[in-house]
Amino acid sequence: MSTDQMNIFGLTDNETEDLIEPGYLLVVLNNQKQQLTIEEIFDCSKYNEFYAISYVSSPSFFSKYTKGFEKVSFILGINDNANLEQFASGIALNAFIDMDSRISFWNGLADESKEQINNNRLDIRFGDTDVIIHDKIYLLKNEAASAYRVVIGSANFSNSAFAGKKQFENVRIDDDKTL
Repeated sequence: MSTDQMNIFGLTDNETEDLIEPGYLLVVLNNQKQQLTIEEIFDCSKYNEFYAISYVSSPSFFSKYTKGFEKVSFILGINDNANLEQFASGIALNAFIDMDSRISFWNGLADESKEQINNNRLDIRFGDTDVIIHDKIYLLKNEAASAYRVVIGSANFSNSAFAGKKQFENVRIDDDKTL
């Protein structure tokens, strides 16, 4: 009988031991370790709808990786630990409450994203000011093709999470599962 414990990715400690190197993204796709790009994870050629809850650090990153979807619904959470206390006390919320900050976020979006918002194809929401949202959940689907993807893990919807070299991130991806 093995003494290895399974982690949330369905892998044993021995199977993940060699993967834990700072600055890399661990991707487990359907219980198999994979090397995937951001474009492969959020594949707008396979999926036409994208639903998510996550922190987004850059309007340009957001625009780049959501522009190919027909429908996007995004709930913006908070940044990791650095902003958690500030967010809880309301300081970080000023960026979303202050009109100048909202205008700055809008101006940072690509024209395609602005057009998606105007055509009701892109919906961006913020949590209540008294609720801290720290989840990272991404749901992709294409109903006509019966294609579904669930992505969960530690990675915010940001370049530093999916392509950065500063910290270890992980995502578990399940395709075409019954939820």
